[in-house]
Amino acid sequence: MYNNIGKLIGFYRKREFDTSKNPKYAQSNFIIFNGRRICSQSKLSSIENGKPKIPYAEEYHYLINNLDFRAMDYFSVENVYNDYLYRLLNCVQFESNMQLEFLYQEFESLLHGYREYFYLHELNEVIVLTFNLIKGISLPTDLQFEFYMDSYNCYSIELQCLIMNFTYLFVENYNPTRSAREKVNELIMNSQICEPLVDILKATLYLRTGNFIKTDEILSSIKKSELSNYLTFKIERLQFMMRSELVTHQTQLMQIQNPSDKYNEINLFERSRTHLHLATLYFSFKEFDLAFTFYKESILINPEIACVSFIYVFDCLYELNRLNELDKFEAISSIHLNRFTQLHAEVRSLCINLAKNHSPLNTRFMNSLFTNLSTLNRESPYVHIVRKHLLKYVASTHRYKLIYDFERIIEN
Repeated sequence: MYNNIGKLIGFYRKREFDTSKNPKYAQSNFIIFNGRRICSQSKLSSIENGKPKIPYAEEYHYLINNLDFRAMDYFSVENVYNDYLYRLLNCVQFESNMQLEFLYQEFESLLHGYREYFYLHELNEVIVLTFNLIKGISLPTDLQFEFYMDSYNCYSIELQCLIMNFTYLFVENYNPTRSAREKVNELIMNSQICEPLVDILKATLYLRTGNFIKTDEILSSIKKSELSNYLTFKIERLQFMMRSELVTHQTQLMQIQNPSDKYNEINLFERSRTHLHLATLYFSFKEFDLAFTFYKESILINPEIACVSFIYVFDCLYELNRLNELDKFEAISSIHLNRFTQLHAEVRSLCINLAKNHSPLNTRFMNSLFTNLSTLNRESPYVHIVRKHLLKYVASTHRYKLIYDFERIIEN
């Protein structure tokens, strides 16, 4: 535990120094506490790299105090936390949701009281984020996502597995930007951890790139009979997505069983994605009525998906000449919009404006939207749908510079 605490000390110190440029966070000054030398600068480097020759508890205590956090006697809780985190990861991968509930009650009585202490706060937060994910209560915020992505190497293997899982789901549900996705993808693909949860995440990434052979190879190597329902669902969801991606006609989609229909206890963040996937496939076949039906299904399971799906719902209703039905999706999405990126808010505003024939599109607003769209892959459906409706708008208003600016910013 002390090795990882040292890494986190280094993470916080460097972050403070990079942000504030305050000389107190330079290594040469950081080793001083109340005018007294804590350790040598070389020892601090060893501590921050997680490789101290002899980890003296008092050195960590004073270094943590220099960061204005609360320290404690970590030796007294090391075995308790190590055992609990091992059991938590095991439970997520191999046990029932009932067992997870027992673990949560144990956390509340045994570990929750340590939430104010340095490092234990971070461990407790990952534990709570994991419970919230499995229960379908919430995913991390954007600040938590950035923090745990940046401090990932400061934690044990068990914590790293859990962090990979909720950061991937954060990107899948909330943040579609290339930079966030690449960050998570790199973390997962470079991981040397041999756990079913990590293998499934790697298979998911291969599926996203269309490498079905590698996806199937990974999934076939996992002993499915030993897994929890949660991981079994993850595997069946990937197999469902592979089969559905291979169809050549929309009628074939109806013959593929959707695993979300039989795993009702799985959290809404993951279960809604199968309906969203079907909706997007019907959308690609230009079967807008069926696409709209499945977008509604995904939103019924997870209302937050309304923010992600808004532009697709708008386009379906446009093609069906039913834009008067957009109001209820506007209302649902407004409740959850604060969890999403500025891009989602701007796309939503554009759709509402076009649907209701509001005032002419503001050039500053449009340039901001174009810039945020440029953070996506150029082949993103968001880009194609905005281009489609922008061309229609330009044709009726003769504001041709808008489409020029759009193409220029997207291309660059």
